[in-house]
Amino acid sequence: MEKYWNDIIAKIIAIIICAVFTFGGAVNMGWSGFAMAVPFMAIWAFTAWSSERSVIITSLCLAVAIIPFYILRLNESSLFFPANGKEIVLNEDRCFTIYPNNIIITDIKNEVDCLKEKNVIPAIQKSKIVPKGTRYVIERTEVSHVEMGESYNVIISDKDGDGIITVFSSTMFDYVDGKPITQDSLINPYFYYPSLLMAWPLIPIYILNYLSQGM
Repeated sequence: MEKYWNDIIAKIIAIIICAVFTFGGAVNMGWSGFAMAVPFMAIWAFTAWSSERSVIITSLCLAVAIIPFYILRLNESSLFFPANGKEIVLNEDRCFTIYPNNIIITDIKNEVDCLKEKNVIPAIQKSKIVPKGTRYVIERTEVSHVEMGESYNVIISDKDGDGIITVFSSTMFDYVDGKPITQDSLINPYFYYPSLLMAWPLIPIYILNYLSQGM
């Protein structure tokens, strides 16, 4: 009897661990997405299949609870991006350079140079100076994976209808309450930190680096 219960407890612990990693994959905004959670989901399925009915039912309930978060991530739900819908303001006068497919925001070194850029670069449709304090609403948050990293950029619309702006340099804007726009303010920590579990294949490398530094 003791062996039976020890076996049940071991399976439950294994399922909980697999469920946590599966949740991490479901909410992972990184380049690997859900891929690194697949092995844990396979172990979870195998463990549950060979367990008692109560364990199978518990596993199914956990899986059903995780699925909505995966769907919300695919649909870029605002639950993952708490800054969506918030107002931000320009913290200095800026030069907006309008190209056919994007708008580049730069510091103003010289007003004349800003306004005459289109005479120098044919691809520029127009340039304009937007004053400090101009407000924008964050429409969505974009995740980029340059060099397999993970960074967040806010998307806003130009006030004059000249196009969509991807804000790569958040230091040019602040929230309306004066707080700076940081990467941490653009993510939901309850989803971000579990998603870091998807870096588990790198653990051996971290261990080797740690050991090599200690020698």
